[in-house]
Amino acid sequence: MIIGTRGSELAVLQAEKVRVQLKAHGYEPTIKRVRSLGDVMTDRGLYEMPEKGVFVKTLDMLLLNGEIDLAVHSMKDIPLERDERLATSAVLPRDSHFDALVSNHKLDAMPDGAVIGTSSVRRKFQFLQFMDAKGVTVKIKDIRGNVNTRIRKLRSGDYDGILLAEAGLERLPRGGL
Repeated sequence: MIIGTRGSELAVLQAEKVRVQLKAHGYEPTIKRVRSLGDVMTDRGLYEMPEKGVFVKTLDMLLLNGEIDLAVHSMKDIPLERDERLATSAVLPRDSHFDALVSNHKLDAMPDGAVIGTSSVRRKFQFLQFMDAKGVTVKIKDIRGNVNTRIRKLRSGDYDGILLAEAGLERLPRGGL
């Protein structure tokens, strides 16, 4: 049995959870790492992608071609419309549904003009509204890459803070920091 997943540390950790559960039921699954269109096209925001499902499409094609037996995805990456030959047959228990701000500044001390990175349109507008209510102007800049890449960009000084899913931080060793 072959489990397909994206190659990021977070995706592999999720696939490993599935592998362990299947192994407990007598299967001997292996994990195959795959680069998705979303992993390759890092020069534009997700909302600018030429199609939907850029993180799942490659794995879906491998499933349909019989090259993998199952794929592990993040639910947020699965588009509403998918090939009718595919089904979501199991879902891991949900981790934290909160957003997190990782920053060099405390939220109450965020300086005017701070650059905050996120790839989420929802997080962008919620944070802009929150900071506006505090009388602080921030600039939201698109950021792509896995959690570790985003943290590296923060540490290099490209951003004053990054907004991301708390669940991703919690799943990684040392919280990704």
